[in-house]
Amino acid sequence: MPASDPDLKAYVLTALRDVVSVQFAFNIQDIDVPVALMTSSLASVAGAIQQDRITVRPMSEYTGIAGAGAAYSNDNDTIYVPTDFVSRSPGDLRTYEMGTVIHEGTHAHFDLIAAQHLTHATGEVGAYLVAALYYEARHYAVKPANDTFTLTLLEAARLTSKVRTPGVTLKRPDFANLRAAIVTHYKRLKPAYRGDTIMSGLGVRAP
Repeated sequence: MPASDPDLKAYVLTALRDVVSVQFAFNIQDIDVPVALMTSSLASVAGAIQQDRITVRPMSEYTGIAGAGAAYSNDNDTIYVPTDFVSRSPGDLRTYEMGTVIHEGTHAHFDLIAAQHLTHATGEVGAYLVAALYYEARHYAVKPANDTFTLTLLEAARLTSKVRTPGVTLKRPDFANLRAAIVTHYKRLKPAYRGDTIMSGLGVRAP
C-alpha cells in the first residue's frame, strides 16, 4: 500500500479538524441496529490517518465511479483527494471542497467501525448529512439547480433540522427523500448501482 501523500494528508486532517466545532450526535437506523454519527467520529478518522491506518492519495489514482469530487475506498482504506484542493484560496469553494472531504471521512468512519447494519445508499445518507451540517455551520448555501447531484445536496440540507436533538435516531421514513435522491444520482453515474446492497467486509487495518 503506498504511503499517504504528505500534502494531501495534511489537507484532509485540516478538513477533519475543522468539523470538530460542528457539534452533532445522531443515529441512522437502516436494517436493525442504529449506527451512531457524532463529531468524535471524524476525530477518530483523523487519528487513523495520523497512524497511517488510513492513507490519503491523489484522486488521479482512484478507479471507482467516474465524476466523483473525492472518494473513499473500503478495499484500500484510502481517501482520494484532488491535488488542487490543497492550493485553493479561502472562500466558498474551499468550504465546499472541505465538505467533500468530510463526506468521505464519514465513509471512512463506517469502515473504521466495521458498520454492517447499513446499506450503501443509507451510508451515503449519513455522509451527505454530515457534510450538510458542516456547510450549514460554515454558512455555505448550495445554489439550486436541476442536476441530480445538486438536488441531493439540497435534500441533505433540508434534513439537518431533524438532527438538532442530540441522540436522535433517523429511520428510513425520515430520510426517504434524501435516500431516493442519492439512488437516482448514483444510478446516473453507474446504472448498475445497487443502493440496497448491505455493507460488509469493512474494517480498517490494525495499528
